[in-house]
Amino acid sequence: MNNKKKNFFTKLKESWGNPHKKAGIKLLMYLIFFIVLISLTMISRGINDVKKEFNKVNNDTVDNNDDDKYVDKQNKILNNKNNINIVIMINDFEYKINGVLENNIINGYFENAEGIKKIVIKNGVMYEIVDNNEEVFNTVIDCSLFDFKKMFDVIKNNNSIIQNVDGNKNYTYNINRDNSVLNIVVYTNSKSISKIEYRYDADEYIIRFDN
Repeated sequence: MNNKKKNFFTKLKESWGNPHKKAGIKLLMYLIFFIVLISLTMISRGINDVKKEFNKVNNDTVDNNDDDKYVDKQNKILNNKNNINIVIMINDFEYKINGVLENNIINGYFENAEGIKKIVIKNGVMYEIVDNNEEVFNTVIDCSLFDFKKMFDVIKNNNSIIQNVDGNKNYTYNINRDNSVLNIVVYTNSKSISKIEYRYDADEYIIRFDN
């Protein structure tokens, strides 16, 4: 092994004394230097990208299923009396629902371009109140989205992306539903859930709570 090293350095010394070979050796050394420099730069960038992704995952992506405070806020929606305001956009048409949410039932008023109707929504179905009787009111609105008990059960089984905004947490879910994706964003403050947004294909539902 020592003889091989000695022969190598002897040949290198002889080549260095030859102007033509010396120029080739210098070119090879520059080439090796730039390869090493580029490799170190790529490794450094890769490490930084991994660190950024790691920090992003740890800061923003969390499984919220064990967050007791978040579950308590969901229970407030299910068990307390809440004023509720809903704005829905479907095919550029706007619909509004205003009323009171109690025991997972909405009592209030439905408004569209044709006028205002007194309604109740329960078990994912909307009924119009006519002469104190409940009549099924068929609309393009997906009233199953207002069954908050079922919806909270669904999101408990799905991870969320959590964003901290001004000290409040927003939980984003993407749920596979009927060959499409239902995007859900739950907005919370220190005490309760303040808003839920649904986006499903081109439809948008914005639900605000006052409790």
